Amino acid sequence: MGRNLAARSARRMAGVVVLDAGVVIGYLNAKDSHHAWVLDLLQRHIDDQLVVSALTHAEYLVVPTRDSRTGDALMKLLDFDLDVEQLDERAAVGLARVRVETQLRMPDAIVVHTALMRKASLATTDRVLADAARRLGIVVHTPANGE
Repeated sequence: MGRNLAARSARRMAGVVVLDAGVVIGYLNAKDSHHAWVLDLLQRHIDDQLVVSALTHAEYLVVPTRDSRTGDALMKLLDFDLDVEQLDERAAVGLARVRVETQLRMPDAIVVHTALMRKASLATTDRVLADAARRLGIVVHTPANGE
């Protein structure tokens, strides 16, 4: 995949894609059923800025941490330059609104909120999350639509 920061910052950013935890888990685990799709997605969006929320970042590190492989997972993620979006108190009302409107669980509502705030598309392996994001006008990339 080889996304080095110097080469990446020299490119013009074509867009922004917010990733949910399932996408990053699919990248980290070669045995994951979505691994090939994730690799293809990342290749197609190689010039885009890739974003995860801080909560999503923690979410996909749970299994590597449990298995004492946190360092390995973080090293593998250096292959591409993920922008970790911090959540602060100013986002609380907007996030609560997204949670109410979509009825998503908070981790998924944060992904949608991040996409809305960044005016980004959203990549997910979760059909419920994808449907909620589309209802709010977000362009969604899923294995089901091959995008």
